[in-house]
Amino acid sequence: MSKPENSYDRSYKKLFSHPAMMQSLLEDWVGGAWLAEVDFTTLTLCGTEHISDDFRSRYNDMIWKVQFRGQDLYLFLMLEFQNRPDNWMAMRTAVYTGMLYQDLIAGGAMKPGDALPPVLPIVLYNGERPWQAPISTEDLIAPVADELDDYILRHKYFLIEERKLSEAAKEKAESLTARIFQLEEFADIEEIKEVTEHLFRLLAALHDDSLTATMLHWIHYAVVSKFYAEEQEIIIDSTNPKEMQAMLEKSIDRAREKLRDEGIILGIEQGIEQGMQQGIEQGMQQGIEQGKTSFFEYLIRQKFGLPQDYQQRIKNASSEDLDRWGLRILTAQNIDEVFDD
Repeated sequence: MSKPENSYDRSYKKLFSHPAMMQSLLEDWVGGAWLAEVDFTTLTLCGTEHISDDFRSRYNDMIWKVQFRGQDLYLFLMLEFQNRPDNWMAMRTAVYTGMLYQDLIAGGAMKPGDALPPVLPIVLYNGERPWQAPISTEDLIAPVADELDDYILRHKYFLIEERKLSEAAKEKAESLTARIFQLEEFADIEEIKEVTEHLFRLLAALHDDSLTATMLHWIHYAVVSKFYAEEQEIIIDSTNPKEMQAMLEKSIDRAREKLRDEGIILGIEQGIEQGMQQGIEQGMQQGIEQGKTSFFEYLIRQKFGLPQDYQQRIKNASSEDLDRWGLRILTAQNIDEVFDD
């Protein structure tokens, strides 16, 4: 059963419908010497070609085809947005591979004696929870006798878990996907501005208006709108990449300005609140000290009277002075002994 796509999922999926994004994903995060034998100019997104309606309707999955050593290599890209990892992913990719082979055969793409094309399943996961689902179908199947082991289904997928990619690796990689992964992590508008400027330079070097428009749309919708959503519709309605970039830069600047203003207001509010609290505390302390002074004056008047020259001294006395003098009242024979320091 398929899960409904939200707007973020659709915009992210659209990003990886561009060959340059798929090439970046393979070169920077899959890696391997085998990539030297891949003809990236042949990267083709498989829409309806040989793929059944049932197959295409499932989940946020995409199928690419590329020439490897002169033959087709299929790439399954599973985009996992949910926070809970799919425990059955290994079986899911195994079933998908079988369905692809079945569709290729049924569609007449394969003749008797032909070798089926290799398939590389890739799972790109950007959820918060660590991915702990088994990578291989072997880990999903109960152990059997040694004599039966050769007949157990063996199938693996390649996992790219964004949260586990080191920041150093992202910084080092001069690629589109590295910048995308960084933008998904950042929660600071200043860092976002710096990374988007880097991304603009990478996009400009590709001269791909379609990818640029998709990328800018995603950045604004999925990233900047978290800070400042008011101009989202303007960006979505625009189709000119240069106009979109200019609008995006304005949105980022406005987001920064909005956050700055909100920070000032919040700072003022916090300052007022803190000042009120400090005022309450200071008032309480002053009340205690005034009460102590009044009580001391009452005691000294009752025992010795209070000449004028001592009244000013009591008024200027510290809390420690009043404590010390108060103890002396008990034993003093005259007022001078109370104030004899």
